[in-house]
Amino acid sequence: MSEYLFLRPTLIDPRSYLWFSYDDTSHNVLASGTVYSLEELKDVGGNSPERPVMILYPSSALKFKTVNYPGKLKKHAYEPVLYQLEDEFAEDIDNFKAHMMAKNGKDYDFLIFRKNEFTDLEQALKGLGFTVTAIVPDALTLPEPHETASGKDKEPGLKEIYFLNLDDEWLIRDGVNSGISIPGAWIKDYAENLPEGVSAVSLSVLPEELKEKVREDLTDSPLAKMAEGAIHSKVNMSSYQRKRNIQFKFMTSWVKVVVMGLIFVTLWYMNMNMRISSVIKETQEYRNQQRALFSQIMGGSGRVNDPVSKMKEILSNSSPIGTDEGFIDLVKLVSGKLINKKGIELVNMKFERSRRVFVIQFLADSSTNIDNFVSGFSPDFTGQIVDRKPSRERQLVSVQLKRRTK
Repeated sequence: MSEYLFLRPTLIDPRSYLWFSYDDTSHNVLASGTVYSLEELKDVGGNSPERPVMILYPSSALKFKTVNYPGKLKKHAYEPVLYQLEDEFAEDIDNFKAHMMAKNGKDYDFLIFRKNEFTDLEQALKGLGFTVTAIVPDALTLPEPHETASGKDKEPGLKEIYFLNLDDEWLIRDGVNSGISIPGAWIKDYAENLPEGVSAVSLSVLPEELKEKVREDLTDSPLAKMAEGAIHSKVNMSSYQRKRNIQFKFMTSWVKVVVMGLIFVTLWYMNMNMRISSVIKETQEYRNQQRALFSQIMGGSGRVNDPVSKMKEILSNSSPIGTDEGFIDLVKLVSGKLINKKGIELVNMKFERSRRVFVIQFLADSSTNIDNFVSGFSPDFTGQIVDRKPSRERQLVSVQLKRRTK
C-alpha cells in the first residue's frame, strides 16, 4: 500500500481541513481539497478507508525550544522544564506539555504543545474510521537546514534555511528541530532581517523585491514536497506510534529476560550434573564448561569462580519491572519526611542505583527554611542542595540525598 491521506487542520475559526491523497510510489498528489468539518472527511476517506492518515500539524500552534539542562534529563523530568520557560507564554504554563525531540550534549530540543491537542484530534478521526499513523509539525516537512561551503579554508559557511508558501502562510524551517509559520505579509520583513551567517532558500515563488535577497529553488508541488518530508520525518507525535514504540520496548526487555532465563537453566543443569558426579575430573570439567559458556556470553567480565551464582544476580537485575531492594528501602526512609510537609511540593524524584543516591526536586514556599528541611533527613542521610532557582513565587530546589553508612 503506497497511498497516504494527508490532513492539515486550521485551528482558528472558521475551522477548515486541507486534505490531499499522495502516492509514495509515483510521488504524485492524486487529489486534494478543503472541507470545513471533520464529518465531511467521511466522503474523502470513503473510497479507500484503509489508507494511512498523516496529519501535518500547524507550526503556528506549536512552540520549538532548545533548553540547556545540566546532567541527564529523563522523561518524568520534562514538565519542570516548562517552569523555566513560563515567562515566554501568554497563558498558564500548566496548559502545556513538553516532548523532547533530540539531545546534543546538555542542549535538549523540545516541542511544546497544549495538553491533549494531538490525542483529541486523533480520537475524533478514529471515530470517523480513520487510522492516524503520524502527526508531524508542518514546518518540519521542509528540507533540513544545512551549512554551505564558504570557499575559504577554515572559514564557516552560511547556514541555509528553507521557505515554502502555502495559501496565505509561509512555512519556515530554521533548524533541524524547529520551524515557524508566519502570515504572507510578514515574509518580506523576515527575509530582510535574517541573522548574520544565515541565508534562505525559497521553494516557492517570492515577491519580486526579495529575489535578490533569497535564492529560489522552486518545487513543482508544495503538497508533494511536504508529503515526502512527513513520510521520512523522525518526529512523530501520534499516540499510535508511541504505543507501538512502548510495546516494542516492552517486548524487547522481556526477550532479554527470557534469553537470560534460558542461559540460567542451562547453567543450572550443568551445575546439577556437576554435583552428582563422583569423579573429581568430571566435576572440574563441568565447572570449566560453565566458565567457558559464561565467558562467551559476558565477554571480558565472564571470568568468575561461580558462574551460576553470578548469572542469578544478573538475571535478578534484568527485570523490566524496575524494582530494586535498595530503592524500596530508601523510599521508606525518605517518604515520611516528604509527604504532607508544609510548604513543600514534590516535583521529581530520581534514584541513582549505582551509588544508592536520591535526587529529589521540589517547589518550596518563600516561608520554608530549605536548609532546615534538608538537614531534617539526618541521621539517615546526608543532604546537599545542588540547585535552586525561582519559579513564580516559589523556588525550584534540587537536593541530593546519600545514605549514611552505619
